[in-house]
Amino acid sequence: MDDGKLPITYVFDALRIVGNSAVPVLSLDATPATRAAVAAIVKVDGRGLGVRLRIEHLMKPGCKTSIDALMADAGVSAGQTDLIIDLGAPNFEPYEEFSEALLAAVAALGDLSLFRSYVVVGSAFPQPLGINKPGGDIPRHDWKFYKALVGKISNGARVPHYGDYTIVNPEFTPMDMRRVKSSGKLVYAESESWCVRKGGAFRDNPSQMHDHCKWVLDAKKFRGSGFSDGDAFIEKVAYKTAKPSNQPFWKQVAISHHIMQVLEDLSKYAGAA
Repeated sequence: MDDGKLPITYVFDALRIVGNSAVPVLSLDATPATRAAVAAIVKVDGRGLGVRLRIEHLMKPGCKTSIDALMADAGVSAGQTDLIIDLGAPNFEPYEEFSEALLAAVAALGDLSLFRSYVVVGSAFPQPLGINKPGGDIPRHDWKFYKALVGKISNGARVPHYGDYTIVNPEFTPMDMRRVKSSGKLVYAESESWCVRKGGAFRDNPSQMHDHCKWVLDAKKFRGSGFSDGDAFIEKVAYKTAKPSNQPFWKQVAISHHIMQVLEDLSKYAGAA
């Protein structure tokens, strides 16, 4: 930063001023300077640490030793550490084989019950989207894989929490939307897939969003305006009581709905388990 601080120090200094309770996260390939900065943050805030492992980290023989060193540098125990397995955007299929391989790799980390929390995160949302007009369905492989993974865990072993990237691929590259004529689309999460309605260039025809939203309602996919803030806006646009806003806002709408869909999926799945 302009004042010489590392970005993570700058961010946590700002968060502290407004009272946000954030936890810093370190990757195994963090630089010594970043490790030292995070150790200082942990010492001041006392909220522990998150350790983020990618697949390539898990496959290395010395992964557990590296995690222990990271925690020692930050001055925390496993009980003060959140273990985050970040799968990125892999090919989740076949679910069974991938689950077995992941569990075998994680087993080398020792007793997972010692960690404050244990999370598996991944994304199945494609980049690029690969859907033509007027749209189609994209399987939520990340959610399907998670259920297969949990089914492979033996009784008594710790079950990881679920996490995803909503409707964003972690390899997404931001674009200057002033130079790109991307399609107007509505992404609507369901329990097993994302339903995508897609049209022509948004900039040329923002009013197409009225039709996309009305299609979701007419197709009996709509969960109701009270399901999420995103759904409330979809209903207004469908009935033309709200304008179609701008293109970035539609990602916010889709993420709002997606989060509530995931919460419902998790509540039903946990209830059935």
